[in-house]
Amino acid sequence: MIKLVKAKKPYPHDHGDLNWGANDINAWLTPMQKLPTPRLPLLLEPNPWKSLILMGVDARDLCVRYECGVTGLEFWAVVPIGIYTVDIRRYRPGQIAEGFYDYFFDLEWQKQMNPDSFGEDYLTDISRTMLGTGYTGFCRPSDGSKELVNFLVQLDNGDHLQVKTWMWYNK
Repeated sequence: MIKLVKAKKPYPHDHGDLNWGANDINAWLTPMQKLPTPRLPLLLEPNPWKSLILMGVDARDLCVRYECGVTGLEFWAVVPIGIYTVDIRRYRPGQIAEGFYDYFFDLEWQKQMNPDSFGEDYLTDISRTMLGTGYTGFCRPSDGSKELVNFLVQLDNGDHLQVKTWMWYNK
């Protein structure tokens, strides 16, 4: 099982706050940067958390939810959307080694069929829905502004998981 690695310098909240209040997640997040390795979009399953499970990545430490202070619904604080990897075969364990999933591990075919999915800001409708409104009990519609941002999480095999979350600004 591929595991997450805590960041050497956790996200410091210099520019905004991660809105759900689960500050322990900051220990895993580093700001997004350009990486020299190819990016594998997490499209194996419609739910990207299920994609990670099938691919042998243990990301349970990031599976935190928040309750929307406006709707009362629960959403994910972060949603994984891609993996930057030097070797895509690391994520093709025996249970998905044949047949139907061949397309997922063929990056050239994926780029032809869905070129938008390779942009670092690409979100499927499911992933966007999983992120919810971005409003919590402390982050209300009249209290500031928000945007969806990318972060990286290091994996113990040297690769990086890309996640999206809400950044809240009210300063």
